[in-house]
Parts: sequence; structure tokens; C-alpha cells
Amino acid sequence: MEWILSFLVLDVIAPGLAIWLPVLMLVGYLLKHGTKFPNEFIAPMLYAVSAVLASLYGIGATAGMSTPGRIFMIVVAYGLGQGFILTITTVFVYDTIHGVAKFVARKKQEAVARKAAEDAAKEEEDVEE
Repeated sequence: MEWILSFLVLDVIAPGLAIWLPVLMLVGYLLKHGTKFPNEFIAPMLYAVSAVLASLYGIGATAGMSTPGRIFMIVVAYGLGQGFILTITTVFVYDTIHGVAKFVARKKQEAVARKAAEDAAKEEEDVEE
């Protein structure tokens, strides 16, 4: 698991942008649970925010380049490319955490229901005796 995180942070996501992953996860969570924002528009909204953040990061990262190449790098490589990667990673991590949490909650609920059924069966046996 550690190599996946190091690969994402070091090789795919620009190091200065990786810090925005938790912030974007919080934005997505607030959009999903804090507003009546439609679920199908959360990922595009996160992409828009990520593209703006990545473009702003790209402005600083490309300070020494010539103007035409710099504009291309800011808009395409950082804004669209890094913004897209940041959005995909944010949504994937959030969905994974959310899925594991739901699985654990369901297992706990099943265990409680199974225990209640066993207790009820035991009480029936005691009443019959």
C-alpha cells in the first residue's frame, strides 16, 4: 500500500498538489452531505476546483519558461492534466473509504442481528423446558 501512495505522490501528482487531496475530499463530502447538490455533478465540480488549483500551482512551477510554452503547461499539463489526476485520486480515495466504512457497519449490524436471533432462540428453548 505504501508504494502506491509514494507512486501517486511522487510520480503522478505534482508534489505541491498532493496536499490538496484531503481538502478536495472535504469539499466533495460537504457537497454530498451538506447541500442538495446533485451527486452526478460532484465530480465535475471537483474537477473544476482541481483545475483551478493546479493552474495556480502551474503558474509558480513554470516561472522560468517562455510565454507560449508556459501557457500550454499551465493550462494543459497542470490545469487539465494534474487537475484530472487530482480529481480521480480524490474520488477514488473517498469512495474506497466510504465503501469500507459501509462494509464494516453492515458487518456489525449483521453480528447484532445474529446475536439477537441466537438470544431469542435460547429464550424459546428455556421457555419450552
